[in-house]
Amino acid sequence: MLAFPPVAALFAFNERKKTMTNQELQQTFNSRAKGLSGFIYMKTNGDEDMRQEAQEAMWRGLQKDAFATDAYLRTRMKWRTRDVWKKGKSIDTHPVSRAQAKVCLLNDTDEEDAVKSECIRDSHLPLDEQVINKVDSERFLNTLDMTERVIVLNKLKGMTDKKVIKDLEMTPERYEYVRDAIRPKIENYFTSR
Repeated sequence: MLAFPPVAALFAFNERKKTMTNQELQQTFNSRAKGLSGFIYMKTNGDEDMRQEAQEAMWRGLQKDAFATDAYLRTRMKWRTRDVWKKGKSIDTHPVSRAQAKVCLLNDTDEEDAVKSECIRDSHLPLDEQVINKVDSERFLNTLDMTERVIVLNKLKGMTDKKVIKDLEMTPERYEYVRDAIRPKIENYFTSR
């Protein structure tokens, strides 16, 4: 025979839900977030923005029902991240935008990236200055050996290290050795002027 809780117990449960303070809700959120952190990471692929969206969905779910089940919260997070992914304006999500995008990845520590950023900056210079910079770059390229020149040109085209290694059919160790030899040459050539 099934036993139902008394009506007074149900009323007390509902009252407890209504009177939860923001601080208690925050504590509940923090404890539940720890338990669901693996699910959040899996659903968001480690993307910080998507993780925040998932956590916001969890927060709103706890605001509606502070004693919600994990399944309910997971469902809310799953649907919220899906909605954000579909409606987002990121290059990552829209094939049309991705096809039209020109991306230049810069790394502050790479001198090769400094050359790339200079090229981007120089594209807004007057034509005579662009010609002078092009001649200067060609002179620099002539100081490099053939392998170094191919690496620099491919990096200027935006190729990744993996793609350059594959195209040149060299080992990653050899590539790093040649690349590391190029860096001081770039520094010396362009900073000595």
